[in-house]
Amino acid sequence: CIAVVLAVVLWPKGGDTPVKEEVVTQQTEILPPAGRQNNTGQQQYELSQQQQTLPVKSTAELYVNTTPSGAVVYVDGKSIGHTPIDGVEIANGKHTIKLLKDGYCEKTIVRTIENGIVKISEPLFESKKTSDIGSVNKSQSYTVKGVSFTMVTIAGGTFTMGSLNSDVNAYDDEKPARQVKLGSYSIGETEVTQALWQAVMGSNPSYFIGDLRRPVENVSWDDCKAFIHKLNTLTGAKFRFPTEAEWEYAARGGNSSIHKFSGSKEVTSVAWYASNSQKHPHAVKSKSPNRFGLYDMSGNVWEWCSDWKGAYSPSVQTNPKGPALGTDRVLRGGAWNSSEGACRVTHRYGNSPGYGLNSVGLRLAL
Repeated sequence: CIAVVLAVVLWPKGGDTPVKEEVVTQQTEILPPAGRQNNTGQQQYELSQQQQTLPVKSTAELYVNTTPSGAVVYVDGKSIGHTPIDGVEIANGKHTIKLLKDGYCEKTIVRTIENGIVKISEPLFESKKTSDIGSVNKSQSYTVKGVSFTMVTIAGGTFTMGSLNSDVNAYDDEKPARQVKLGSYSIGETEVTQALWQAVMGSNPSYFIGDLRRPVENVSWDDCKAFIHKLNTLTGAKFRFPTEAEWEYAARGGNSSIHKFSGSKEVTSVAWYASNSQKHPHAVKSKSPNRFGLYDMSGNVWEWCSDWKGAYSPSVQTNPKGPALGTDRVLRGGAWNSSEGACRVTHRYGNSPGYGLNSVGLRLAL
């Protein structure tokens, strides 16, 4: 910059000599000529450019704790160490985090990571030993057009079906509790997947597509009956819906289980439900199994049973098949959008046999 001085000169009346009245100083910025560097201006310019182009932070700090500690943590298939993990840098975005520890069930967490600090704290549950598995005689696998599935054989027994009168969390339609005797039968290790339905029916009716390992949903009882009929034609077997009593016995893991949910007293280890599902069903077998080696009998999708929904009889029942007539077919197990209470092994629901929902699927029996 240079200073320009302007003098204001006034001529007095009748005089020949001018009188200097006032001086005004004005600052004017002069840009340096091309090729000449103005150090101060250049530094200010570069600083402003740096401020405008500072990168946006695209990572977060990940902290992972497990009970017990010492679990190996995998992020998108890559190990980042053992718990506790303290402040490992991780890119923003959706990640699959797996926790593995010998003697404990694998746990998978899908989490969208954003800027800042992300803390994950998870309990681990002991894996079931072979000696802990209940009255499972054997399992048999079937393959239809390249898609395999497994049926688990359950030895019959007697159990208490329903909820006790002392259970304040139970609904009235879960009572009275009654003794039920069952013969041996087989039930699906998992819910029917989208892959199996598509192989049998040639199409996929599910609302949540993109992963054929997910359970089929958006199917009515009538749709499932047609699927079973065609599956039997292809395999020569006699697949069917489980009865409501068979379903509950299998979900409980037999007559010695005291678990509220299928395989655990704690819902998150065995069920995808409203609080952890991220608003969609998940691939089967991604949670822990129950004592019979059955997956997702709590949560993921509701499962149709053969029975019409009706009131329980208090008397001892042998291989009960439910009322002869009704308006709603029984649904059991809860789903990805259900409350914790709906995932209990005693909880009952029902719907019109012609009506399908994106939270409703099926499990086979034989």
